[in-house]
Amino acid sequence: GEAEAVPGAHLVLGIVLEPAEEEGMFAVNSVMKGSVCDMHTNIRKGDTLVAVDGVSTRNRPLEDVMEMMIKAYSFSLHRDIKPLASFHYNVSLPKPITMMNPMPP
Repeated sequence: GEAEAVPGAHLVLGIVLEPAEEEGMFAVNSVMKGSVCDMHTNIRKGDTLVAVDGVSTRNRPLEDVMEMMIKAYSFSLHRDIKPLASFHYNVSLPKPITMMNPMPP
């Protein structure tokens, strides 16, 4: 089925997404230690995914978002530092995560 389009995508990415407080958005539930996202990005639990390669992820099914992320060179995220501030940041990868060794042997 549709859900099988990206088997184990979270294992490849090293992050688990969950629905965010903001309607139609996904937040980072966890970052797997030793994963590409852990070692090559500053993505943290609680950050909200905004865009993948400049394309908004709002109101897209999780499967689509995961598939986009696996092929991506960049992610845009939003972080709240309660109660003080919030900011957007971008993560750039030298190549898509699937081309990088996701987990140490």
